Amino acid sequence: MSTLGPGGNDPDSGLQPDVGADLHVWTTRWEQIEEARPDDAPEALADAADLLDEMFDALGVPTRPAEAPETEDITKAREQIRDVLDRLSREAPVDGEEVDDAFDEARRTFDLLATGRHAGGEDAAL
Repeated sequence: MSTLGPGGNDPDSGLQPDVGADLHVWTTRWEQIEEARPDDAPEALADAADLLDEMFDALGVPTRPAEAPETEDITKAREQIRDVLDRLSREAPVDGEEVDDAFDEARRTFDLLATGRHAGGEDAAL
């Protein structure tokens, strides 16, 4: 279950009043990234990675496994995406399938962050 809502005895604990507005902006940006992907997949992947980093920060999602083991899946996804981008920036060999796989991982991570649910429907422990 998501921990983005209130918890504990503090009535303001966990509240993030701008998440709804942010979610609208993030969804719009994601749609633009998806539209740009056929024309320039590496650039779209870079934009997706930047958007995900912004979402991690805004939602307070730990990005290192030592901080919160329950975020390990999205941490690994983030590392995979950044690895592909790093190799692209160094002009190291990267095939189209790797870019596609990294983009698919970015899409799954976006969906998880946006909905708090994995693709299978189970709640995430963000």
